[in-house]
Amino acid sequence: GDWTFRFRIPDLTDEVEPNNSATFAQEMMDGVPVSGTLSSASDVDVFELPVSIRIVGGSTSVTASLTGTCASLTRLRIRNAAGTVIGTSTNTSGCPSLTVSGVTDDVKVEVFFTSGGASTTTYALTATSPLAGAPTSTTFKVRLADKDNATTRQDELEATNDSAATATLVGTSKF
Repeated sequence: GDWTFRFRIPDLTDEVEPNNSATFAQEMMDGVPVSGTLSSASDVDVFELPVSIRIVGGSTSVTASLTGTCASLTRLRIRNAAGTVIGTSTNTSGCPSLTVSGVTDDVKVEVFFTSGGASTTTYALTATSPLAGAPTSTTFKVRLADKDNATTRQDELEATNDSAATATLVGTSKF
């Protein structure tokens, strides 16, 4: 019979509660903004940026930035996989931005108010990490065969796949 494979990328563009700790961190995609709200002075929103699959030996950098209303003293903090803080924004007004280097594994990006900050704000968080040690162009070779290996089809795709924004849609295959 026929088999149809479909690939779907989940909608990760809106914050989903609870995401107030590393345990409940919401995964985000590289370069894709996530809209969120800090609903109280003590609220913290935590997001996970998968970086380890982008590192081929060595390390990379991560940049996180907020846009939106960014109430007074809205800050960003980045933690490594062990939970250690590796960067905190120090802005005194406006929307913060933060870049850390030497990243070797997935990171958690936190949005929070510092002491004396506002009680609510809306924002859009974007986090990016360039490829480290890998080519920006990837060639995929796909071989499809029926159950008896009688019919084969081989395709070669080459495209820039270094972020969600430039990823190639492979599409639906039927064989």
